[in-house]
Amino acid sequence: MLFLIGALALTLAVLFGAGQAAQSQGAPTPIQPTFGPVNIGSPVATWTPEPATATAMPAATATPPATATPAETASPTPVLPTLDRSRMGIQAYAYMEVANWWPMVDRMQFMGFGWIKAQVNWKEHEPEPGVFDAPFTVLRDNLVYAGRRGFKIMISVVNAPDWARPADARGNLDGPPEDPQALANFIGALLDNWGTEYVNAIEIWNEPNLIREWTGRPINGAEYKRYFDPAYAAIRARSSDI
Repeated sequence: MLFLIGALALTLAVLFGAGQAAQSQGAPTPIQPTFGPVNIGSPVATWTPEPATATAMPAATATPPATATPAETASPTPVLPTLDRSRMGIQAYAYMEVANWWPMVDRMQFMGFGWIKAQVNWKEHEPEPGVFDAPFTVLRDNLVYAGRRGFKIMISVVNAPDWARPADARGNLDGPPEDPQALANFIGALLDNWGTEYVNAIEIWNEPNLIREWTGRPINGAEYKRYFDPAYAAIRARSSDI
């Protein structure tokens, strides 16, 4: 499982988005740290208790103290946690101009993440069957750029457009399409347009156990699998690695 940190993306956008509008679209300048190296190998401090007050006890036969072994007398080397960047990622809002996206990628790289996750808002990208809007291409170009910078990319398709949803669910909370094949068709069109070189993982829907993401269909594992199977087949028809 990836340990994704979605909330940081909004913070980064607020802090760094506004000031980047005039930035050149040339090669991004690597971010330099403003702090010194962190020493994670310092010994862990130990606590020495105060000596207890002696209490008179009945006389007893003295027992020679056990001899301490070298392992008991040596100071233990602290075992410190490490972070595996190949298993860590950040969820980012990737619908932005390159003048803002490139510095965002700089900062995500400086933070040490190995993955970027982006949600693909289906209802905004395909307002009519087979008709795709301009942000669909913007998102593609930004994620390809991040992939070329060395990130692995995960996408998550969410929010079916009203034309694909059950009639009684249109205009309500978000949810899946009425026909599971419609989701598979969208994922297939996405991969046909974007290619598979820089798409490393696909999350097939987001939080299908919550009514706000799954309105219009029963919430249970068997119903979700009806959508998973054709989506999986569409992905496998185009890639054995995603």
